[in-house]
Amino acid sequence: LNKPLPEYKIALFTTGGIHLKSDEAFDLDDPHGDSSFRRIPHDVSPEDLIIKHKYYDHRDADRDPNLILPFGVLRQLQAEGRVGRSNKYHYSFMGHIEEPHLTTLIQKSAVDAAKEIKQQKVDIAIFVPAWGLCNQTVGLVQREVERQGISTVGISIVRKVTESVKPPRTYHLKYPFGHAMGEAFNLPQQKQIFRDCLEILETATEPGIIVDSPYRWRGHQFE
Repeated sequence: LNKPLPEYKIALFTTGGIHLKSDEAFDLDDPHGDSSFRRIPHDVSPEDLIIKHKYYDHRDADRDPNLILPFGVLRQLQAEGRVGRSNKYHYSFMGHIEEPHLTTLIQKSAVDAAKEIKQQKVDIAIFVPAWGLCNQTVGLVQREVERQGISTVGISIVRKVTESVKPPRTYHLKYPFGHAMGEAFNLPQQKQIFRDCLEILETATEPGIIVDSPYRWRGHQFE
């Protein structure tokens, strides 16, 4: 990055299967997953969202969708003047994707989303997984977005999976599935994780870097 964070336009990506209630749900019947994505307006209300995903426990994320799509956290940081404006849309995938749909993800869905946000002049994209295989989807889409010239950082909650796809920059947290951003409604915690991701964007000096978070999950305690 070569200018202050408040001057950059930001888009969020999640692989938690969240979408507008008015949108078509992700296909949960196909055992190989669904490689499509959904657009979520940046000014969305939590009441307008629903999670359709059967591969992780999303009861906490149902109550606080910031755990997998931190749009409210982003708004708080914007209100504090710490970060720039949001893109018109954020983007949601369903992270459970296996072949033959994995090839479709790499060759079409990820490319379409990446080119779209490039046209919308997005500068920064932040990626948030929901469970194990989500880390693969995060890394693959992140790589394509970076290829379009957009600076990216992704969260990982399964380091081994992230290592296998070699995304540009990653922040690894040893947190439970469905809690990549921490505990439900713990805004100070979620803001800190978001700021840590931005710091990696500012300080990373080599491709493929994975920064291990010093935080450890303590049930309902944050250290």
